[in-house]
Amino acid sequence: SFITQAFDNAQARAAQNTQLAQLSGDPAIVEAVGRLRGWDFSMPTGIPEGFDGFDVGAPPFPRSGKEVANSIAATLY
Repeated sequence: SFITQAFDNAQARAAQNTQLAQLSGDPAIVEAVGRLRGWDFSMPTGIPEGFDGFDVGAPPFPRSGKEVANSIAATLY
């Protein structure tokens, strides 16, 4: 995505620019970009009480770690 590419560009130029170095070294930014890298662009609710189109029956629905991770990444995006 353009966000992960921008982050990669910032890391590549960090030695030349103090602001880019700070941004690309910020642990929260690094974590957020890492979550976006693993995102498959799905947008599940990520919570047992939420309903997704593929759910069958009534809540609560068990959620996999991947569904939770995709929900977080979609929220960040």
